[in-house]
Amino acid sequence: MIRVHKLDELSDAMEKLSRDLRSQYLLGYYSSNTQNDGRYRKVQVQVNQPEAHASWRHGYYAPLQ
Repeated sequence: MIRVHKLDELSDAMEKLSRDLRSQYLLGYYSSNTQNDGRYRKVQVQVNQPEAHASWRHGYYAPLQ
């Protein structure tokens, strides 16, 4: 999250946002658990570069059907 408290910080915040948007990736996967039981499934992501930032959904509910 980029916070702006003063109008003169807006330009720097927009530049950071622009850089962040140009360097993002979208990953997807298919679960090996094929059961449609409606249960909550945890998702874990590991990044092996200390300077990298990752954000993701920490889980999801499997479909019922």
